[in-house]
Amino acid sequence: MWWLPSGIEGTPYFLTGDDGLFRLAELPVTANETDPGASVIVSHPDYPTTTVSKLKVPGTAKIVLPEGCPVSGVVQDVTGKPVSGAIISVVPESNRDSRNTEYCMTDADGKFKICVEHGTYSFVLSHDAYVSEALTGIECRKGNPLQLKTMTAEEGGWLTGQIIDTKTSKPLVRSEDGQSRIAIGVFGKANPTSNEPMAEVDDEGRFRIRVMPGENFPFTINQRTSRMSWDTQRQPPVIVKSGEEAFIQIDFVRPESTPDMLARANKIIDSLPKDAEARAEAIIAELRNFNKAARTIISKNT
Repeated sequence: MWWLPSGIEGTPYFLTGDDGLFRLAELPVTANETDPGASVIVSHPDYPTTTVSKLKVPGTAKIVLPEGCPVSGVVQDVTGKPVSGAIISVVPESNRDSRNTEYCMTDADGKFKICVEHGTYSFVLSHDAYVSEALTGIECRKGNPLQLKTMTAEEGGWLTGQIIDTKTSKPLVRSEDGQSRIAIGVFGKANPTSNEPMAEVDDEGRFRIRVMPGENFPFTINQRTSRMSWDTQRQPPVIVKSGEEAFIQIDFVRPESTPDMLARANKIIDSLPKDAEARAEAIIAELRNFNKAARTIISKNT
């Protein structure tokens, strides 16, 4: 069994025939030597996903798929019943950018199959009704088939929360660019490494995510808040118990506007002594306070 991803909206995709041939029609013609041409992404359960770029159109291309590491696994619930329809995200631990993540889906028997390049990966389960502890540090070697240990899916608990604008005390819904809703990710046993979104906030800035019991660290992805992917694990975790909910408020601190910064600077200037020597000492003291604050911010983010 293998899962055919829907691909990028508006991008055509085709299946090869028994002879391995495919034909892509109605593509833009390559204009000149500087034209990047067409790109083809080839997905097959027995080979790593392969991207071939700079194909001239019209033209003929021979694509040789590289040898990879075939990985098989199975997902069952706590009673041993197979879990179908679960999406397995295969995340390279050397590069956790979501664009490098591969996906497959479990069949009616709870089984999944994928082929990946040589490397170390985490296998993360996504399902509407279940959650599972991720498999991490899985080393995949080219040409060596790998059977993963069974992933046990359970109901888990719920991490709920709300994004609040601290200046207005009102919920915040929109992302930093204003084009989408705020997306939420969570680091925890179910997802220890991936920065992929797990939910979006509703009209009240609220979110609800199924997670594994234990310590969980939520963060926002497309809006700067008090919980970001690079600092959430330095803050207290949200403890979630099986079958229960745990709530967290994530604060949005509105950036200081230019007029406000100028007003604050002028206030400091007005407060300085008139005497030249005392004024110089006060300015040096302000600079020392600024440097101390800057070092504190750097230490918190390293």
